[in-house]
Amino acid sequence: MSATLKVAEKYRGEVFDLEEVVQRNSSCSLYFTLNEEYLVFEGKNGEVNQCSMRNTRHFRDLENQLKALRAIAKLGI
Repeated sequence: MSATLKVAEKYRGEVFDLEEVVQRNSSCSLYFTLNEEYLVFEGKNGEVNQCSMRNTRHFRDLENQLKALRAIAKLGI
């Protein structure tokens, strides 16, 4: 089973406007919810799965975290 996420902001690499999230059995046992916002990390193999996603509700200081990601992206790191 898989789902497609709409990408609102990209920080690094070649990311599509729509990304497919591959769901498979894993030890993280995370799930995602419709109409929620996630910070998604793509693996080196180009795959996104539920273990590489973090719901933005769980970040204490989300805006500063996003500012840091934007700064890193501008530096090309």
